[in-house]
Amino acid sequence: MLAICFNFLYLGQQGYGNLYYATTVKSMLMNWHNFFFVSFDPGGFVSVDKPPLGFWLQAASARLFGLSGWSLAFPQASAGSLSVIILAQLVRHYFGSVAGLLAGLTLALTPISVVTSRNNTIDSMLVLILLLTAWAVWHACETGHLRWLLLGAFLLGLGFNIKMLQAYLVIPALTILYLLGSSLSMRRRLGQLALAAVVLLVISLSWSLAVDMTPAAQRPYVGSSTDNSEVSLALGYNGIFRLLGITGMTQEQPAASRQQQQMSMLSGSAAAGVGEPGPFRLLQEPPGGQISWLLPLAIFGLFAEACRHRLWRFPLQPRQQGLVLWSVWLLTMLIFFSLAGYFYAYYLVMLAPALSALVGIGIVALWRQFRRPGWLGWGLLLAILVTTVEQCALLAHFPAWSQVLVPVILCFELLVAIILAVTRLSTLSILPQIPGFVVSVGLLLLLLTPALWSAISVWLGADPEFPVAGPAWNSTPTQVKSVISSQGMFPDTNPKLLQYVQHARGKTRVLLVTLNALSASPIILATSQPVLALGGFTGRDPVFSVAQISDLLHKGTVRFFLLPTSTLVASMMGGSVGNNDELMQWVRRQCALVSPQLWQAEASESTFEQLFDCAQMPAGRVHFMEGGNSSNVSWKRWTV
Repeated sequence: MLAICFNFLYLGQQGYGNLYYATTVKSMLMNWHNFFFVSFDPGGFVSVDKPPLGFWLQAASARLFGLSGWSLAFPQASAGSLSVIILAQLVRHYFGSVAGLLAGLTLALTPISVVTSRNNTIDSMLVLILLLTAWAVWHACETGHLRWLLLGAFLLGLGFNIKMLQAYLVIPALTILYLLGSSLSMRRRLGQLALAAVVLLVISLSWSLAVDMTPAAQRPYVGSSTDNSEVSLALGYNGIFRLLGITGMTQEQPAASRQQQQMSMLSGSAAAGVGEPGPFRLLQEPPGGQISWLLPLAIFGLFAEACRHRLWRFPLQPRQQGLVLWSVWLLTMLIFFSLAGYFYAYYLVMLAPALSALVGIGIVALWRQFRRPGWLGWGLLLAILVTTVEQCALLAHFPAWSQVLVPVILCFELLVAIILAVTRLSTLSILPQIPGFVVSVGLLLLLLTPALWSAISVWLGADPEFPVAGPAWNSTPTQVKSVISSQGMFPDTNPKLLQYVQHARGKTRVLLVTLNALSASPIILATSQPVLALGGFTGRDPVFSVAQISDLLHKGTVRFFLLPTSTLVASMMGGSVGNNDELMQWVRRQCALVSPQLWQAEASESTFEQLFDCAQMPAGRVHFMEGGNSSNVSWKRWTV
């Protein structure tokens, strides 16, 4: 119930959420061509930079309930709630009801899990798929039946079609689980894993290969790729580039252009709050407050449970298998997110299932060790103290909040630690009756801050583009609502601009051409009209050549271009130009500059954007790129 409350209460209060994804869903609803290829724009020129499954579910929700912020977030809220239930059941089945309840409670209160479930980013659906995959593979270990392993491979393939290689981060945990946990012979295990790998690849690449095998002129350009290939997008931009911190730059670009793209990348990372790569990244702000409030407790608990069941003895029993699954899952995510150079904060939800499971398992294990003689009984006290120190260190970045929370947490947890220490050392009969209640209070206090960070995000909202939980840095509690609310619930547009181009466009199919999706999204959502993004998401994709744009101009497909005044301005506005600088310069030479008085709210020349009208483009002034041939360009997909 707590998860459902946190995930659904005030759902949709932030409007469409991520406008790039919301615009994609709106375009998908216009025709089946856009739906299959997950086209960002209604005209089917550029696709979104993610695979289709998550957006297919969002489109189905929008078709059923109508396009709104609520309908776009509904699949994620449902997935987040189901994930809590499934995780609690997985842990309960092998580690007991108390461990399962604590694991589910931890996941339900994990800040980044809550905000991701309330946004139209698709990571919550991926987490649900991965938990179902873990259940299937774990069941295969118990039964030895190949069909369960193949089901796990099938589900993981679906996960690939939600967020590509991000889904594969759990493969080490699943593979080690099956190799060490199955009772079959090693030869059969390896053979079955090889067969599962084939199923995984077939399901994973089915849609990507279908797109790549479709002639380029009959489908959208693959957004954020450098070679118009979904497979390349999966391996590059959505794969190894994330680890290396590369955003799609090529050595052929001028040094200045690469530098501007690096500035854009750093700006996006700062907005997402991931900090600098390093072994202690997740124990520090900004990412620590999203996921790491209980990380020390989970590690202490893992150690306690491993010692209790002698994890290193084979063959592995179900409890040992669970420890292998969750510990390798957690370790893999810790390594990746500590070293990765480019990702957004909401990706950290991948840590949440394993971390929550180990918190639930670990608390029960630490309590049982505490009640027994031996040095391991001190683990509970140390876990509480270290976790308290970590939480106080994270709260130090929020002075207004730490003034209240740190004294409360520190004083009560120190009192809990003293009582536990006295109990371990005392032989008085009354003291052993106290720790059960004391430990419960201590654990509830450790859950206080993550619960508060989640509640703030439910009550006040979070960044719709890059969801991050908790209050803004250095803000007071009363300032949080104004900080978050200032982001606005719906996209901002220039009504005078829209009125002007709609009135003057004539029979032109495309309402407006912008540099990137960031500029095009609000206009598409506001008008439901075709708007073309020259360079895809950020503006650097080589979607069009000069010859192709010239061909569109002469066919009456496009007319108005809204472009930044310079490459530097494009970077400042959150995008980049990549190899499209030549195309922008060509438009400036060929087309007439529209007076700002006609389309701006204030009668003054803009220092950021310029509007060009290419209706009267003399044929003699057309300059094709060397080797360009517009006659080979087919725009049959234009049906809007």
